[in-house]
Amino acid sequence: MKITNRRFLVADFETSTQAWLERDNGWTRVWLWGLYDIEIDKFEYGIDLDSFMKRILIKDKTGNPIYYFHNLKFDGSYVVWWLLSHAYKYDDELNAEGTFKTCISDMGQWYFIEVCIYKHKNAKYVIRIQDSLKKIPLPVREIPKAFGFDDILQKGELDYDTYRPVGHQPTEKELAYLKPDCVIVSKALKKLEEQGFTKTTNSG
Repeated sequence: MKITNRRFLVADFETSTQAWLERDNGWTRVWLWGLYDIEIDKFEYGIDLDSFMKRILIKDKTGNPIYYFHNLKFDGSYVVWWLLSHAYKYDDELNAEGTFKTCISDMGQWYFIEVCIYKHKNAKYVIRIQDSLKKIPLPVREIPKAFGFDDILQKGELDYDTYRPVGHQPTEKELAYLKPDCVIVSKALKKLEEQGFTKTTNSG
């Protein structure tokens, strides 16, 4: 599938840690997600995986978008679990609504996930969830300096092990930590796009 110049958004999950397992009966979960659209400077957030998936699995009038995560191997595992838990079927050809496919190497490198959410005759609507780390092989903290905008944007700090119960409403400090992560990656991807770097990976 050609992905050059497709509209993109950047997402990030904040998830429970090892320290939470006993209190959450051994389960891990997404307690906060963020989604940033650089084209309209819009930031959205939610407090569980279900609301994130319902947000992205919609037909967008602007076309089939790409949703980037910076380290898809981690965040993508939650996405695939959700899809399988909601009766989505794996299909390399994406021949029907409610199917998905992944591109994961034999070495465990995650490149993208694609989900078909609409198909009628020859019309198909597919979203792609892609790894920005493959295009920008740097920790988020190092991206601003590498791309020349460290004077206006920096990654913040967050106490990951502080327990947040199900339904926790994020504080201003937590949102102030999450949003820059999405914006930093978005600005770097936009700069690459403007310079003609539109392939899936840095080497490409």
